[in-house]
Amino acid sequence: MLGQCLCGAVQFELLTRPKLYQCHCSLCRKQGGSVSNTATIVAAERFRWIQGLESIGSWVKATGFRSDFCRTCGCPVPNPLRDTPYVWVPSGLLDGDEPLGVCRA
Repeated sequence: MLGQCLCGAVQFELLTRPKLYQCHCSLCRKQGGSVSNTATIVAAERFRWIQGLESIGSWVKATGFRSDFCRTCGCPVPNPLRDTPYVWVPSGLLDGDEPLGVCRA
């Protein structure tokens, strides 16, 4: 499954079908500017950058929370989850019209 930021400068591919979740914590609400953040977490070996690494900016909070974004359009983009073998991927960047369900906690 392919994905990209709003302007297309940053592009990536998921080599797995994503399982989405919604987070309502204050960090995720502020990062996305909405009442929740819908995303997926994939194993790093199931994620591939296609282009645009040089277009990615990053901001890291003292607690370790990291927010990566496209320097051209400001769109949040995938980023590694601290020191884990996983990548956080905002679901709104995924291309296509295939319905993706949200996991329930």
